[in-house]
Amino acid sequence: MKLKSFNIKNFRSIVDSSCILGSDLTVLAGKNESGKTTILDALTSLNDDIKFNENDRPLQKETDEDTIIQYNFELTNEEKEECLKNYNLTGKDFSNEVSIQIIHNNDEYNIAGPFMDDAKRKLGRLSETDRNFINKNLDNINEYLEATHDDPIELFQSVDYEKLDKLSEKLEEVGDAIPKHPQTHNSTNPEFESVLNEFKLKVDELRTKLDKIEEIIWSKKPRIVKFSSFDDALPSTVPYSEFTEERLKADHKIVYDLARLADFDFQKIHTDDVQIRENLTEKASRITTNKFKEFWNQNPIEFIFRVSEPHVSIFIRDLGKDVSYKPEQRSKGFQWFLSFYLRLEAEGLEENNLILIDEPELDFNAKAQHDVLTVLENESKKNQIIFTTHSPYLIDPDELHRVRLVVKDEKDEQTVITSSFYKGGDADTLTPIITAIGLDLSKDLFFSKVLNVVLEGISDYYYLRAMITYLKNVENGDRLVLTQVCGAARERGFKIVPVDAAQLEVRGSVSPRSLSGRVAPHLRRTASAAGR
Repeated sequence: MKLKSFNIKNFRSIVDSSCILGSDLTVLAGKNESGKTTILDALTSLNDDIKFNENDRPLQKETDEDTIIQYNFELTNEEKEECLKNYNLTGKDFSNEVSIQIIHNNDEYNIAGPFMDDAKRKLGRLSETDRNFINKNLDNINEYLEATHDDPIELFQSVDYEKLDKLSEKLEEVGDAIPKHPQTHNSTNPEFESVLNEFKLKVDELRTKLDKIEEIIWSKKPRIVKFSSFDDALPSTVPYSEFTEERLKADHKIVYDLARLADFDFQKIHTDDVQIRENLTEKASRITTNKFKEFWNQNPIEFIFRVSEPHVSIFIRDLGKDVSYKPEQRSKGFQWFLSFYLRLEAEGLEENNLILIDEPELDFNAKAQHDVLTVLENESKKNQIIFTTHSPYLIDPDELHRVRLVVKDEKDEQTVITSSFYKGGDADTLTPIITAIGLDLSKDLFFSKVLNVVLEGISDYYYLRAMITYLKNVENGDRLVLTQVCGAARERGFKIVPVDAAQLEVRGSVSPRSLSGRVAPHLRRTASAAGR
């Protein structure tokens, strides 16, 4: 199941806000105290061990309404088939969309959405045999009800699941109302009670069809993994006797994550043959070094494992150097990145996780933050990731569809999530996005000798960048330089300085009206030709 969107109601600073995810990697960008962490905390409620409490109720709004977190998922074809396999139905006739609602007051959940609507409709088609059985029994029950001056039960043409629930309750009432012998406590009408009990079994059988589908959907929901920090320091030694899968998982989780990354054979390492142990540790050192260097673009390093009883030792060495360091002797930023990388890699080995990360840029310089983004992009291929940030270095200007703004209204102090950069963002909220684009532009600012385009702001950049992507056959398109004169440029102190007009070659200008009149139709034709 893949999360497509969510809605949060009456949770802390959020009264009612929805978010459609941009992709497998979604960025929640906003300034401090805007409510980014609150969103991640709300999303953890899908886990069985997470319960709401009164501190999660909105502080700024007195309301008796439930706190509700709704997750809207997309089912895979395999998951649909598993839900329907016992009912001779095929998933191709069913919607992929299903919703799970977590409700505060009763610690309960509801499963609904188009898939469940299709299930109710198709499972509600009674066979003639079932319909005749139900209605024949209802005729007998109604005769009994009329004799006791009770209201009759309406006959069935198809299954209405709400109606079935009420019918089940009614049948319980009828059964309880049958008189009993004062001494034996047996039914005074055993023949009718037998008919009633047989009928109740049939009704319960129909009711449980949906229950079984809901149980399968609940079992398929992703596990929510939330990281607020990555402070698990990798130790330099672990007792050799504890270097087993069970003991590492229980007592040395980060070493366990590293050992899995290194493809350690936990059984073979416990041998008296020194050569085998040396070969295993050399292999583990090489695998770990090669995997880690794909994402760590600072000074290259290598991992070294050694088994010297009574310890297994872990060292880190700068590539080509002779001095080995214990992990705790490396910089705090490196230790944090290593913990971050190992934790995410470990979760990536598991399937069906939704990973939530709160501000992963802490303790990193700009270059290292690019490495963090690379890890996030790689891990999102295996598990969906939502992370919060106010750093421009974790926002790819070519992937702005990932970004959702988190804004807190100063008047009513309510947190809102929006995908609109124009309606929802104040200057502080937009700063990381504008700066990210500005940083991208500044890589070759004014260095092109062909087609420099000066833009008024962020929206112009956004639209023109999209046009360039569609119109891939634009002459010199790869040498186009788009430069803003406000937004990021203004923030970074760029100015347009008057120069002698004779020094400039102005090839033309384009107004917004001419863009919409000339470029947009061309875009539509190009998109149509490309099959988009």
